[in-house]
Amino acid sequence: MGLNKWTATKPFGAGSFHAIAYGNNEFVVVGPNWIVSSKDEGANWTDHTVRSGPDPAQFTKVYYSVAYGGGVFVAVGAARIRWDGSGLSTQISQTVGGSTKFLRAIAYGVVQLGATSPKGYGLFVAVGDAGSVLTSQDGLTWAASTTGIAATDEFKAIAFGNQRFVAADASGKVLTSPDGVTWTATPTPPTSALQRLTFGGNRFVGLDVSKKVVASLDGASWTSLSTGLAGLAAMVSIEYGFDTLAVAGPAGAIHTSPDGVAWATRVSGSIQHLGGIAYGRNRFVAVGAGGATTPGGPAGGDIVRSGEFPSADLSALTTSAGPLTPGFSPTVTAYGATASSGTATVTPTSEDPQATIRVRFNSGNEATVASGSASAPGQLAGYRGHTFFITVTAPAATKVYTVGVSRRVPTVLRLFAWLWPFR
Repeated sequence: MGLNKWTATKPFGAGSFHAIAYGNNEFVVVGPNWIVSSKDEGANWTDHTVRSGPDPAQFTKVYYSVAYGGGVFVAVGAARIRWDGSGLSTQISQTVGGSTKFLRAIAYGVVQLGATSPKGYGLFVAVGDAGSVLTSQDGLTWAASTTGIAATDEFKAIAFGNQRFVAADASGKVLTSPDGVTWTATPTPPTSALQRLTFGGNRFVGLDVSKKVVASLDGASWTSLSTGLAGLAAMVSIEYGFDTLAVAGPAGAIHTSPDGVAWATRVSGSIQHLGGIAYGRNRFVAVGAGGATTPGGPAGGDIVRSGEFPSADLSALTTSAGPLTPGFSPTVTAYGATASSGTATVTPTSEDPQATIRVRFNSGNEATVASGSASAPGQLAGYRGHTFFITVTAPAATKVYTVGVSRRVPTVLRLFAWLWPFR
């Protein structure tokens, strides 16, 4: 389960989805003319879009981003809307310089009242076209902030962490702010413009337009984690959850990484453009564009769910003895291998970052092995069979894999056995 199993559904027969957020045991998804929610880990969805009444058009706008904070969800795009779990508040159009501009991203954070004060207040900060930055404590009343960047620049991303907001624009600028009002330009931004940002594992992580994943503790100094990864070239959303980074993008693509350096490709079950991904209730949920996958089939937006954490699955298992038989699969627990030398090791990798791995050889003692590391060598005495027992333990989940290893019999001994008259 976990990252190894993903399922895609089209809960509605029409429409498309852009973004998703999680809060208060609920996922909320927005898109062009859609606001839907799920309280059962993304299994079932309810449409909250207002399409009737005196002015249904005020609730059917294009939304690009949504965030949760202070008990409410706030979505932004061609307008702003507030969802409190029971009803939608009236939208407010975003106007800059007398014309309507789009807001592209929103984040929520708790602003400290002072350096030594434990008190603070929650704040939504939304960014977008024409250098727009808007702040609100409740999602209803908004104020504009001045960043000092050109009015022609378009903000693309924003995240909150380590007591600051970090925002990035399309020209490559990165700005930080402790309160959403006072902004400071980063003197050494990433070498390419950031198109998405998230915060997790005590650092900001961004996707830039040159296929790189970059990270920063403070938004001011950035380090490249992975460079030129073809699979990340067109990713458009990034999320952190359960000690894992996940990115999503075109053609149902999803990649995950424990550190932003080594990435694994996941099979999402979708072929649509996945524009948003969020983590909540022990799983990732990604959302995407609409389109039929079969002739005459439903053309609604895709919603993709990962398996549930915690997971006691291994994501990889190898042995120094050679190839496993059968080939590794997380759902298969018994394997065999043939060694050409007198020792062998196993290298198990856990899917769940919080799982522990213990390895026992034959009837010996168990020893804890770090995920992705080789076990202590087992001595393959004689030519009988030997067994590695690999126990994976996650919260409320345990799984045991076995690898039976036999030592390859030399040709001369095989010939002797064949010639022996009493064989």
